[in-house]
Amino acid sequence: MPHLAAAKPLDNSSSTCRVSLYTRGLAECLQTLERSDPTSGRDEQTLKHLLCNLLQGRILEHLRQRLIEHFELDQNDSGERVSLLLIDVFKEEIFGTFRRRIEEQPELLTQIAQEIVATEIQSGQELPEQTKQLYERILQKYLNYSDLGAILRILQADGRLENLILTSMLHKNGMHSTKDFPPREV
Repeated sequence: MPHLAAAKPLDNSSSTCRVSLYTRGLAECLQTLERSDPTSGRDEQTLKHLLCNLLQGRILEHLRQRLIEHFELDQNDSGERVSLLLIDVFKEEIFGTFRRRIEEQPELLTQIAQEIVATEIQSGQELPEQTKQLYERILQKYLNYSDLGAILRILQADGRLENLILTSMLHKNGMHSTKDFPPREV
């Protein structure tokens, strides 16, 4: 199947192009779904649940990367903390909406996954603008977020993000704090 063949691990020694592990997982899951026996609904439901979780993980991963780039945060220092912040802030708002849309229209699950796999495997990180446009389109079309900037504005109002930004700035400037700043009360 083209999903998995294109998602095989890349030789990163000769190329800087790297496909997300979530995208590779999506490709494998799509391939398995295509081969699954439709009469064994249990396996298909498990695969669709996995596909949904992988999709949410990839969307989260993309939002994390955009946030890190937007605020010029240190990827290594802030990556996990940004992920946890995103999960907490958007667990109902984005992921709740996403799951409700999937329940209403189950075919969206494979449609979105196929679109992500096709775009990211084709472009990898060589065409980051194409990938950014893909997620903006997904967020707008399927989750009714017309502006990714709106997501950033929601996050900017969260004191935990302010803490991450200040801590990252200190680390970039060679200053180290033994204690993070307490989050601002909102």
